[in-house]
Amino acid sequence: MKIDSKALPVADAFNIIGEIKGVEKPNEYVILSAHFDSWDGATGATDNGTGTLTMMEAMRILKKYTLTLNVQSL
Repeated sequence: MKIDSKALPVADAFNIIGEIKGVEKPNEYVILSAHFDSWDGATGATDNGTGTLTMMEAMRILKKYTLTLNVQSL
């Protein structure tokens, strides 16, 4: 097996935080987080994609309910 690597220029990266506000305890949170571990040139697209989609689906379902606590998806 031959593996080549190269240094790439610095690129901007962003975090996205989804939030559903709770109605009773504004200072308390439930945090949902996905596993994200690939980088440029790696084969982690499935790993990252499934974690991201799981968080989006969880938030889509939870927004239908009136929640006591805040929920954040990171």
